[in-house]
Amino acid sequence: MGLKSLIPMRVTRMRYWIWHIILIVPFWGLVLLDYLVSLEGYDHYQRGFENMRPVWLSAFLLYFLTHAVLLLLVSMGRMRDRGREPRLVLLGFALFVIWRAVEGRWDGLEAGEPLWWAMAVPVLVYLAWLLIELGFLPGTSGLNHYGPDPRASPRDRAVPAAPSQDG
Repeated sequence: MGLKSLIPMRVTRMRYWIWHIILIVPFWGLVLLDYLVSLEGYDHYQRGFENMRPVWLSAFLLYFLTHAVLLLLVSMGRMRDRGREPRLVLLGFALFVIWRAVEGRWDGLEAGEPLWWAMAVPVLVYLAWLLIELGFLPGTSGLNHYGPDPRASPRDRAVPAAPSQDG
């Protein structure tokens, strides 16, 4: 069972947005719960992860990893519905992670400086393109090379048989 078998064949826009809502609401619930339990207020979030309680940090990281994997898989399925290469989603994720890692490690790099903009603008433009591509544009109608149209009726979804070689 390879990675390709984990990616849904094609995902409609509605299913894409439903998955985002299902996964993002509990995330903000965890953030709110941590805020209420810690009673440290806004300053708690300014100091970052090192001051989170271990239980909340573990829950947050476990949820975040699960969230990231599921959203990547759903987004890759949505990209298939658009008739595009699913790996474009992984490229966007990698660009975002690299940008945030470099920004966090580079001493003296402040938001708004020319170097920050030089790193941020290409990543943000690519992510905006992905958002438009995945969240707002319709999928290809009918059969594409990733499978049948998920919006089609079951009768229309049947993949046509290959032509006979018998002549």
